[in-house]
Amino acid sequence: MEKYFSKKLIFLLTIVASFVIICISSIQFYLEFREYNIQSEREIKRRVERIASSVLPSVWELYQSSVERKFSDDFSSKVLDSEINSEGVDAIVIRGQFGHFYMGRYKDSLDDGSLSVKPFKNLVDYQNRFKENIYSFPIKNGSMTIGSVEVVRNDYTFKKEFRHKILINIVETVVITILFFLLTFYGISKSLLKPLQEISLSTKTINILNEGVFFLHDDFTIKDTNKAALEMLRTTKEKILGANGLSLFDMDNMSILKSMDSHDFVETEAYIDINNEKYYFQIYIVKIFDENNIFLNYALKFQDVTDFKNIMESLQAAKIEAEDANTRKSSFLANMSHEIRTPLNSICGVSSYIIDNIDMESNELVENLKSINFSSTHLLSVVNSIIDFSKIENAKIVLEKHDFSISEKMQELLSTFKIEADKKGVLLIFEDSLNGKIFKSDSYRLTQIVINLLSNSLKFTSKGYVKLSLSSLNNGTSYEDILVQVSDSGIGVPKQAQSTLFDAYIQADDSTTRNYGGTGLGLSISKELARLFKGEISFSENPDGGSIFKFKFPAEVSKELSPTAVVNSSSGPNLEGLKVLIVDDEKLNRRLLQLYFKKEKDVEIEVAFNGQEALDRFKDLRPDIVLLDLHMPVMDGHEALKQMREYEKRMGLKRSIIFMISANTLPESSKMLKESGADTYLLKPISSKDLKRELSKFINRV
Repeated sequence: MEKYFSKKLIFLLTIVASFVIICISSIQFYLEFREYNIQSEREIKRRVERIASSVLPSVWELYQSSVERKFSDDFSSKVLDSEINSEGVDAIVIRGQFGHFYMGRYKDSLDDGSLSVKPFKNLVDYQNRFKENIYSFPIKNGSMTIGSVEVVRNDYTFKKEFRHKILINIVETVVITILFFLLTFYGISKSLLKPLQEISLSTKTINILNEGVFFLHDDFTIKDTNKAALEMLRTTKEKILGANGLSLFDMDNMSILKSMDSHDFVETEAYIDINNEKYYFQIYIVKIFDENNIFLNYALKFQDVTDFKNIMESLQAAKIEAEDANTRKSSFLANMSHEIRTPLNSICGVSSYIIDNIDMESNELVENLKSINFSSTHLLSVVNSIIDFSKIENAKIVLEKHDFSISEKMQELLSTFKIEADKKGVLLIFEDSLNGKIFKSDSYRLTQIVINLLSNSLKFTSKGYVKLSLSSLNNGTSYEDILVQVSDSGIGVPKQAQSTLFDAYIQADDSTTRNYGGTGLGLSISKELARLFKGEISFSENPDGGSIFKFKFPAEVSKELSPTAVVNSSSGPNLEGLKVLIVDDEKLNRRLLQLYFKKEKDVEIEVAFNGQEALDRFKDLRPDIVLLDLHMPVMDGHEALKQMREYEKRMGLKRSIIFMISANTLPESSKMLKESGADTYLLKPISSKDLKRELSKFINRV
């Protein structure tokens, strides 16, 4: 009976204990569900806070500028695209201070079951698609609210994971209850009750977290950890249990102990190397006490904030770079204003003086006209630099290949600097080892590079010499590497300015602009032109003091011309007895071109004001040479050109020399006009020398 009673009592106690286990499991399920909701909401809030922090600069810029409410910031779009592709979010929307719509993304299901990220059309589209599970977080600049971020939460993934955990817990509870019942009822081992009662809720809870957690002994060695911590540190539980948890983040035990003595918790950051990659972690350390306020252990929580840190550093670097570029461009524009207004002041002032003093002596008139010519030439150089830089930035420059002697071209170029060098008492030196060999390349752009280098050297050399040297680094049969070197004995370049020497808008310092002038574009243009030549340009210090600039580029050796075959056109073409038709809708331009032919003998000149009149005169006069402006009323120059060539072909006439004239610097214009029949394309302003040189190339045809 006693035995039976004992078994019955054991049976009843087993039933009660099993019921208690079921109750505990139910409480555990409830706690896990509540913790799931809390963690899910915290995760959503962290995402919203991260998005709000990322797009703050762009929203603040819109708020300050009061611009049209369109949000086109590429960086903010990438932030939204990155966040929307993560699990747990169906939509993200950025709204303004008063709730107006800036931009948004949402996930949409495709026919094949995959998800696609799409932008909202407007606020109404967003409100029609989503009405529940919306979390909003203000975007603040200090204490000022300038907008908000709204996130539509997707619980599917979290609920799926939670259901999986609940199912496992139910199975565990059923199995444990059955085992507990059987083992206890038959009295096999009462010691099994204890492990069943010590099932830890905390271990299961921390494994749900996306943040790493260490439980540390009082000496900071790791007692336990969670799954997220192992994944973030790319390690296993066996490797880190018993290790110093602070050492993993390169933190010192003593400094943390001192901080913990005076604070309830410690917040810090760590930057560590994991598998040869750098990671940032946000770290919180707290003490854990029992109900009697007795210290149990430390808890160390950490979160990977590498992406956030990298984004912030990129933003800061981009901000500094943008501010620096803006400062340089502002300085450049101020300098451009000076460079343009200075020659304009001379041109306007001297020309007004000539008009007011028409009876001045001829010597004084010539000097004044020289001043106007010098100022206008300088102004044209400034304008050309700006245009060339703009074309280079937009990839509008294309090199043209033609035969010429680099030696003769450089010698001719150097002679143009002789007057300025003589005034300063600077010796010009020319060294040439190319021996007049003919190459196929772009003489105009080569000349432009060397002009920039020579003018730069001469500008900063007040005494001594400026030397231009030509040499070939290899004597090939088809190509040779040409080295153009410009050296001087001038002031040189400060070491701190050498790294930015070829950057746009930059001169050595502000005093350079004040003392020597210039646009700050010459060397930048030269560098980009050198790249088009498939060459390179470099700077080095002259051991004798001053600077050395080297331009090395490959040039094709011409097989058709020899040095003796180069035409010497310095004396100008013979135009005697020829008929010239000048077409331009501007009276001053027509008069200028007429003056260029004033000294020619027996040249018959006719003028026309537009393309239609030019075509009529062309048919009646049959001119040998036509100077045809591109932009004119009634009929433009391009159409007139095509009809002139069609008329010649239809009537079987000999082709006239037709030069197109325009201020349009785009290379495609030149190509289009030459395809339509133009012999060449001249850019305004045109000098008499340039016109005669071009005529020399075609005069034998007539």
